[in-house]
Order: sequence, then C-alpha cells, then structure tokens
Amino acid sequence: SYEGGYRYVSGPLQISLSAYKMDFDNRLLQYNPCPTARQQEPGCGNSFHNAGSVTSKGVELAVLWKPAPWLSWYNSASYNESTYDEDLDWCSGSTCVVKATAGKQQVDTPKEMLASVLTVKQGGFSASLQGKYTGRRYYTYTNDQSFGGYTTFDLGLGYDFGAVGPLKGAKLSLNVTNLTDKRYASNFDNSVFAPDDAAGTIQVFHSSAPRQVFGTLGFAF
Repeated sequence: SYEGGYRYVSGPLQISLSAYKMDFDNRLLQYNPCPTARQQEPGCGNSFHNAGSVTSKGVELAVLWKPAPWLSWYNSASYNESTYDEDLDWCSGSTCVVKATAGKQQVDTPKEMLASVLTVKQGGFSASLQGKYTGRRYYTYTNDQSFGGYTTFDLGLGYDFGAVGPLKGAKLSLNVTNLTDKRYASNFDNSVFAPDDAAGTIQVFHSSAPRQVFGTLGFAF
C-alpha cells in the first residue's frame, strides 16, 4: 500500500487531498449457484475462485468551509479504480472457462462518490442537510451487469432547550432519511456475485428503505 496527501488550513477553510495505490494478491471471488432464499439447499454451497491480483488506486478530496460561526459546509469527493489484473479461469467440476475479468472494476465498488453537508447552529437551534452520490456498482465479475448511480438526501432539525425546571437538559430532534423518497438498489448480497448474468435474473440486491421520519424528545436528569 502506498498513500500520500496534503492538508491546507487557513482561516475558515480546510482542504485535504490524498492519493493511494494498493496491490492485493490472490484475491478470492465467492460464488453460489443458487438464489439467496435457496442457499441452504444441497448443492448450493459457496465456492471460491482465485482471481489473481487486484490493483486499487484513487484520490480523495475533502473541503470544509466555515464562513460564519453558525454556518459550516463540508464536501468530499473520491475516485476509486479497483480492477482485476488477470482473466479468471472459472472451473465447475471438470469444465473450465476463461472469464474476461482483466481490467474490470471490482464488484460492489463504485468509482465515484460525492457527499455534501450544510450545517447551521444558532443558539439552541441546529439543522443539517446532507446529500450523497454513489456511482455505478457492478455485481458481476465481467461487469456485464450493474446498477446505476443514485443520490440521496437526509435532513436533520433539532433544538436544545437547556435546563428546564428540575431537568438538566431537554432536546427535541426531527430527522428525515431519504428525503426525496428515492428508490434504488441498496446493499448487495455478495454470496450471489457471479462471473456474468446475461439474462439479468440474479437476485442480488435489497431495495432501499423509503422516506422515514424520526422524532425524538430527550431529557437529562
């Protein structure tokens, strides 16, 4: 692993930039021929295949700006290229097939990720709006199937009443996740990743949660 970076701080502005490169030898790929709901059946055990080496390289940038004591804006961006270095000899029983995985992006590893958080704090009041972009993710080792990128937003509001009567503190908060009610492929089931999926029928992902609203009233004694 090799990593280097630079950090700049001047008044209300902070900037961090880093770059890295990593080499991973003897990367094992997991495969199960059955859908998630049937993986406990006979003949549905996991198999592991040596894919050779994987090279990961990328850059990360973070910027924090505080133009006023009550306002801050944080932004981050990253680019990651994690690729298999060799084609894969995919064997099942006595039959072996070469899968064209060399140069393909590692499964469930988006190349681009962006995030931005705007925060306001004034007196007992606080509010934050967060946006996050996750780039395209592949679920096959040859990259013939994937799910596109998506953007989500979260909102947080709160008020700290301080001491109230015999209570040392009282706080009220309201949080909304997935503010725009975006529907997207959430986490993947890595036990069913496969070399390819020409028909696009592998049941590999869980659906995202819908918009959710949480309210909390807390007291300190």
